[in-house]
Amino acid sequence: MNKDKGPRSRVELILSASSLADRDLFSRSDPICVVSQLEDGTWQSGRRNYVEVGRTERIKNCLNPRWNQKILMNYFFESKQSIRFEMYDIDSHSKTLTDHDFLGRAECELAQIVAAPGGRITLPVHHAGSQCGTLTVAAEELDEGQKETVNFTPSWNFYRILEDGSRQMVHRTEVIKKTVNPEWKPFEMTVRHLCENNKDRLSHDFIGSCQLSLNALTAKRENNFPLINEKKQKKKGAKYKDSGVLHFLHVDVRKEYTFLDFVTSGMQLEFAVAVDFTSSNGPVHSTTSPPLHQPFLSQPIRNGHQGCASDLPISIIIVGVGAEHFDKMDELDCDSRLLSLNGRSAKREYCSICSFPQLHDHTNQRQYQ
Repeated sequence: MNKDKGPRSRVELILSASSLADRDLFSRSDPICVVSQLEDGTWQSGRRNYVEVGRTERIKNCLNPRWNQKILMNYFFESKQSIRFEMYDIDSHSKTLTDHDFLGRAECELAQIVAAPGGRITLPVHHAGSQCGTLTVAAEELDEGQKETVNFTPSWNFYRILEDGSRQMVHRTEVIKKTVNPEWKPFEMTVRHLCENNKDRLSHDFIGSCQLSLNALTAKRENNFPLINEKKQKKKGAKYKDSGVLHFLHVDVRKEYTFLDFVTSGMQLEFAVAVDFTSSNGPVHSTTSPPLHQPFLSQPIRNGHQGCASDLPISIIIVGVGAEHFDKMDELDCDSRLLSLNGRSAKREYCSICSFPQLHDHTNQRQYQ
């Protein structure tokens, strides 16, 4: 299982089943569902060792259960994650699964679930070579509060409170766009203009407050919120209106899409493979060698494509196959710096180099993925 902190999406699996087998004589089965994931590397060795990820609660006397307990998993787009769902009829308090009747099993890849229409897939449940029900699995990405960002464009209005309690604006700051840490330009004002030379006027006095939801704050129809002073409200009763109005000039909610959002929305990736039999091209320094690079002669294999790939949604992975060393190709790797040629720098990291023997070793798979 993937336990490192690489790029991932957190998903919840919601499970339900129908037409499960009835293993009880005088009542219906009491099913649970146990979810396991194939351990990394075991598919290569043939051991196929599954590790339990989680299990649902038991639902009594039900052949069509809809479990409330959700299964939390990490989804890695670049990894093959084989998932096994096993249903058991639980008739005792034992947590050992072999102590209970086996109802059936369903298997699939996690990618099949998240990429299915609506993030939902129905699988056949099999036991002893025959189908005995179906299992429906739905995947929902966890919203961990990072997909939406609220942008404020704040400003301040300064008012002088007159003797009759009314307000008079004495200064308005500039608007600072899209920041939650604004710093306004300094400004000057005479004491008389600010408070009629009464420096103690409203010193640290509470003016009012308001409570509002994010939906109310971002609603386009209204951005004015009255400030209420409860003491004044109780004192003046029905005559009291407010102690001021908090006005947000502009508030934006910006949604940041996750990788899984693109997958579930039907994004398609094209995959192309090119094989270069380098040894069959002859000596690399020969003028007839396709990979030859000379200062004033572009390589035939890249003529017309020079400097274009980094501007396009194209990524290149070069896998070195064989017993040779591929150290000289490290200069094409963009890990430490962006590639450049004739003063033109790549726009992004689009090329990676790896060796097949190291990639084939399952202990290094996550590193190269």
